[in-house]
Amino acid sequence: MKKRIVKLWTICLSISCLVGCGANSVSTGSEATSSVSAGSETASSVESTSNTSSEGSEEGTEEYYDAVFLDKLSEGLQARWDLINHEEDSENEITFEERLTNDEKYVGTELDILGECRDKVFEDPTLQEYAITYTNGLKTQKELVEKALAKEIDEETFYDKWYDAYSKRYEQIYNIYNDYDLKIDSKYVSNLNAVFNTVYLDRYGRSAFVDNLNYSIMDGTVVESSNDGLDIIKVTRTNPTEYEFKDLTIYLHIYEGKGTEDYEDDEFKEVLRYTVGSWKPGEEVQLTFKRELPTDEEDPFIFLDI
Repeated sequence: MKKRIVKLWTICLSISCLVGCGANSVSTGSEATSSVSAGSETASSVESTSNTSSEGSEEGTEEYYDAVFLDKLSEGLQARWDLINHEEDSENEITFEERLTNDEKYVGTELDILGECRDKVFEDPTLQEYAITYTNGLKTQKELVEKALAKEIDEETFYDKWYDAYSKRYEQIYNIYNDYDLKIDSKYVSNLNAVFNTVYLDRYGRSAFVDNLNYSIMDGTVVESSNDGLDIIKVTRTNPTEYEFKDLTIYLHIYEGKGTEDYEDDEFKEVLRYTVGSWKPGEEVQLTFKRELPTDEEDPFIFLDI
């Protein structure tokens, strides 16, 4: 009987241990579940970090130089035009050396603002090409001024090479203005028109345009006297190009003498100017010049230029 009681006690004790172990196993399972949950949070954290890195890559596109270049080009152009417009307000004639000093200042102002763009990263390769070509044009102009000031090239050579660099610069401004968001203040509209006019004349051919201006020039020319005693020279001409010119200045050169076609033996008298506000393709306009100097001849030799 005593042994049976001991066995029963042993069996109860064993059952209690088994129940206790089972409970502990369930608890451990709960902790495992918690670990998985924690692992899920960690995975979420990794995914969040991954997304942040992705956003950082997208934000990295802001490092492209396209917008910065356009801002600097706009600032540099307008600063240069401020200087040019101020100088042109003065009616004083300037020497070639003074002109070189002014040009050195104009080019230097733009280069200081633009800086170097060759080593910059552009998103748009075409804009990068325009930017490099434009900056190289400025550098060429700077070198020409330095050579002219040092008497390494003469005046004629300077003007020939200067215009070539000037023309290429204007072509780039034209392209960038039309293809990209180049902001120019409205007060510089006449400067911008000069850019467009130059590009149009180069595309049509400057020599061809001048030849057209002077073709049978006397047939379309009338000289009248005004009430204030000035000679009014009216020349009727037609725009032969496909482009509309705005604020295009035409120069009238007056020679007196033998009246030869090449005017080499004639005596230069003066140059007059007239600005056409708007000149559309095929449109006929009357260029009106006022002459203050008296003429010694009834029919002086005249020559139109741009």
